Amino acid sequence: MCVVANRIISLLKDNNLKQTALADMLGVSKQKITDWKSGKSKSYFENIPQIANFLGVSCEYLLTGTENRTIEKMSKEEEELLSEYKKLDFRGRSAVMQAVLAEQDRMENEKNTSGNAKIG
Repeated sequence: MCVVANRIISLLKDNNLKQTALADMLGVSKQKITDWKSGKSKSYFENIPQIANFLGVSCEYLLTGTENRTIEKMSKEEEELLSEYKKLDFRGRSAVMQAVLAEQDRMENEKNTSGNAKIG
């Protein structure tokens, strides 16, 4: 399962929410949520803001897991980025999410590499 999908499912459990409640809020089938869990679909990327709001966390937390689990006001830059993101079609949004995930991997690798350099 993708890390983001795993985080969504975990937050549902933490908040005693059912997958059907999330599916209903998004207007998708429960099967779609099941597909996220199994890794068959990553269509949740197009609904990150709505999912974050529903779960009471920020988009950043959903994507990275490294922020306070409370919603905070977006900066002007974040609002502009979200506004532009919403204009994209599914392919565009998927490309942005792939870039975000690749950047997170790069940062994690750099963090691990610098940590290993200090040990050795």
